[in-house]
Amino acid sequence: MRDVEELCDILEILNLTLREALKAGEEIAYLYSIGQPIDIRDLLIGVIARENGYSILTGNTKHLNKIRGLKVIPY
Repeated sequence: MRDVEELCDILEILNLTLREALKAGEEIAYLYSIGQPIDIRDLLIGVIARENGYSILTGNTKHLNKIRGLKVIPY
């Protein structure tokens, strides 16, 4: 448990805000309109990162690359 607490002390925890929820709604509507919806969990993670100016390092580039304006770094 102590290791988890120490990790949380150095990480910035980003929560879903109303602004990000609205942006996620816009993004999922767009993705549905072009026939390429993605899992809501991937969408929320990506939109929260994008709206806070972060990139995402992931092995899941297939879904996250669909989020407009999100910088995805594959590994």
